[in-house]
Amino acid sequence: MAQDFGSQAAKPRDMSIAAYDLRSESLIDPLGCDFTTPRLSWKISGDKDARGVSQSAYRVQAGSQPGLADLWDSDKVDSDQSLFIAWGGPKLTSRQKVWWRVKVWDEAGKASKWSDDASIELGLLRPSEWRGAKWIGGPLVGGPRSPIPLPRLSRNFTISKPITNARLYITALGVYEASVNGAKAGDAELTPGWTSYFSRVRYQTRDVTKLLTEGENELAVELGDGWAVGHIGWRDRGTYADRPKALALLIVAHADGTETVVRTDNKWQVAYGPRLAADLQMGEHIDYRLPWTSLGAATVFPAPEGMSVDAQNGPEIIKTQELTPVKAPYRHGGSWIFDLGINMVGRIRLKATGEAGTNIKIRYAEVLEKGPLATDGPIYITNLRAAANTDYFTLKGDEKGETFESIFTFHGFRYVEISGYPGEPDVSALTGIVLHTDCPTTGDFECSDSMVNQLQKNIDWGWRGNSLDVPTDCPQRDERLGWTGDAQVFCRTACFIRDTAAFWRKWMGDMRDA
Repeated sequence: MAQDFGSQAAKPRDMSIAAYDLRSESLIDPLGCDFTTPRLSWKISGDKDARGVSQSAYRVQAGSQPGLADLWDSDKVDSDQSLFIAWGGPKLTSRQKVWWRVKVWDEAGKASKWSDDASIELGLLRPSEWRGAKWIGGPLVGGPRSPIPLPRLSRNFTISKPITNARLYITALGVYEASVNGAKAGDAELTPGWTSYFSRVRYQTRDVTKLLTEGENELAVELGDGWAVGHIGWRDRGTYADRPKALALLIVAHADGTETVVRTDNKWQVAYGPRLAADLQMGEHIDYRLPWTSLGAATVFPAPEGMSVDAQNGPEIIKTQELTPVKAPYRHGGSWIFDLGINMVGRIRLKATGEAGTNIKIRYAEVLEKGPLATDGPIYITNLRAAANTDYFTLKGDEKGETFESIFTFHGFRYVEISGYPGEPDVSALTGIVLHTDCPTTGDFECSDSMVNQLQKNIDWGWRGNSLDVPTDCPQRDERLGWTGDAQVFCRTACFIRDTAAFWRKWMGDMRDA
């Protein structure tokens, strides 16, 4: 970006140095991590008119409450380092939460004010701390190419005391979406992501304090096939597990020091309902006419042999953007085709109103058969190979309208073909929802050449589309694998445009496991 260096040079220098953007192991306020001796980092800034501000010393304080130093006080350390400062306090323990802050000095010896407090909260460090939680699931098992309906696991429980805080520790073989009293726990998608499940699976920690209430509560977990149970590459289903399973522990702390604990066990119920199938490559099938039907107690499974359950310790997949079609859909044969104007990775939200039993078929493609410059004609799907890349949405007949949005699949596409849609859809009927790993930008770029600017945007967009928990080679066909070749070519660029340190740390762990 252009800078007027001359106009700044003559101004008086008032540094007003400050520390900001505090990180623990490259993460902002990690929740449920396993960093017992976390490395700390921060950035420094000066007055808006100052240039060349540098750190000459720092002081770190950490405590059991914001603003306290009852755990560690580094005193003043003469150093210009602000990255990966070694933790000097006592080793942190399971479920411990600490706050830390930084004061820095500039090269002239002028001290800053204390930074805002950052936090670190640890999760469960030992298997025994899962308090007897078991892996649970449903009784149905699919075949090498045959999916199964998706189970919903639930547990009703009572809270009889005021709530101080509540943490949900949860993971799955497959993918899951957890809810407390009908509200989704957290904003991440396709959790727990992909690891080499023969070696490890990651669990996530959710702060569900505000979702609970005194009295009756429900904790529910919907499961999908994901990477563990569904198709990976061009192989059959079930590479790591024969059906989706969940492991969860809810700990509710009360003001009197007691706890209410809910764990996955045979007290949970399992039900099957409207989600008839969900596969990352094949798509998701939902029939909203079907109610959730309980089959009784959930099935309890032994813990997978040789697989550890580890903390998330990194960014998750989230929704980051919504796209509107660039023009009205056009008719081709018996279908409507929407154009979102750019290849994207994620899913769609589709609104429709029709009679009960109306079945809507949704297919996805990157280009049209007539080529990348075409404006009409059928979608091109030959490159998808064996990936069906197709969703089905069956209406229950609500006169107020219904909305389809998958939660257990993703697609790479620009064009969306809708077959069986009741009536004539307009642009507002469909929205594209962009998904990728939550790696924030490290800066921006702009120059006088619009083509170079667009090239930089394309580079970043391509990374976003191929960073769903692992660095994939493509997001659309029967592959979507974390090949090492694609990653080693792009990793330095990824580090330049996005904050990817924790992303690559996780993936290198996958590499060691494999």
